[in-house]
Formats: sequence, structure tokens, C-alpha cells
Amino acid sequence: MSHFVAAYSVEAFADLHRFKSSMDDFMQYLADTPPAPGHDRVYYAGLMEHEESIDRHERGIPLHNEVVEWFDSTTDEFDLTQLER
Repeated sequence: MSHFVAAYSVEAFADLHRFKSSMDDFMQYLADTPPAPGHDRVYYAGLMEHEESIDRHERGIPLHNEVVEWFDSTTDEFDLTQLER
């Protein structure tokens, strides 16, 4: 296994505003591309994570059922009052 990481200064190669505008246009083009048969939409790298981040900022981070059950059993064990969910 190997890795390659590179960092570039976009401004060394192109106008930054024009580059960002071009990338916005390209990402919109990808989002507007008809999906392959059997799929709802086209995703590009980072899109699902970005949408999940927005959702979690709005609705909070969901807890796994096992975590909730552990909290419930622990508060019962120590006779602590639970907050309403």
C-alpha cells in the first residue's frame, strides 16, 4: 500500500475566483447528470458527508440504540432521574 498527498496553491496557476466558479459549475453539472439505471442520483466525493453534516447540525447526532440502552440501564442502576427524550 502507498499514499501520495499533494497540496497546490491554486492561485499560482489560475485566478482563484474563476477556479472556484468553474468548480461550482462542474459540481452542479455532476449533480444534474442523469443517474445510472436503478439509482436515484449522482454523487461526487464528499457530497454525502456534506449532506450528513448539514442534517446533524439541524437535527443533532443520532445515538445508536445500544448506547441509549446503556444510558437507560446505568441511570436505573444508580437511581438517577432520566431526562425526557
